Amino acid sequence: MKRKEYTEVICKSHCDRYKPEDRPKCGAYEFLSRNLTAGELAGIKTGKKPAMEMDGAIRALACDKCRFLSGCGYRSGQGGKNPCGGYKVMERLLSR
Repeated sequence: MKRKEYTEVICKSHCDRYKPEDRPKCGAYEFLSRNLTAGELAGIKTGKKPAMEMDGAIRALACDKCRFLSGCGYRSGQGGKNPCGGYKVMERLLSR
């Protein structure tokens, strides 16, 4: 089950596919909520399009373990699909 404080700073703030009902967590959400506090994630600013500089690291840390990987529009190369909010947050943190 998602925790509200993490959902607010990861999903609601950064994910184009965010829906308010409780939904399964993506791999990036799992990684971020296990390794950082919601306070450490608050205030992170992300861009709309990923820079891709940290893609290999994010894939290894989160995407390869994500329950949505097989249906991920971003990973499948479907044009115009943005990554999940957790991916965007991880990219920002890793590029600091």
